[in-house]
Amino acid sequence: MPEVIIKFGSSTDKSSVFEPYKVDKYLVEKPLTNNDGSFCKWGFCSYRDKKFFLKEFLSPKYPQEDAPIFEERRQRQIRECNDWFQQKQKVYRRVMESANENIIAPLDFFKFKNQFYLVTERVESNHIAIEQLHQRPLY
Repeated sequence: MPEVIIKFGSSTDKSSVFEPYKVDKYLVEKPLTNNDGSFCKWGFCSYRDKKFFLKEFLSPKYPQEDAPIFEERRQRQIRECNDWFQQKQKVYRRVMESANENIIAPLDFFKFKNQFYLVTERVESNHIAIEQLHQRPLY
């Protein structure tokens, strides 16, 4: 049976062994996934022996330093990324300020290399069948 191999967090490349990697200070120990949808990938990471939820935005992306594009386009992409980041920061800051036990507030929102990331607490969910849902207490 061939070895299942995943490269640098990709959920689609099966050609090499997955190796844990760092995103800023967070260690990603298993591949991030997007379950074939959405504009982000997500998974779990750790920092100082604590587990967190990590969301990697697939768009927008800062242009790579060595990307063969015209400077005008590079600057436009950078402006668009900065604008997007500032808008998201405002939203996340307000969520953090108003968070209570019913909201999982962002803990960290940052740019690393050419990607943007959001970190929240890791919350373990209880799986329940839809047929059992009506039997649960409201609070």
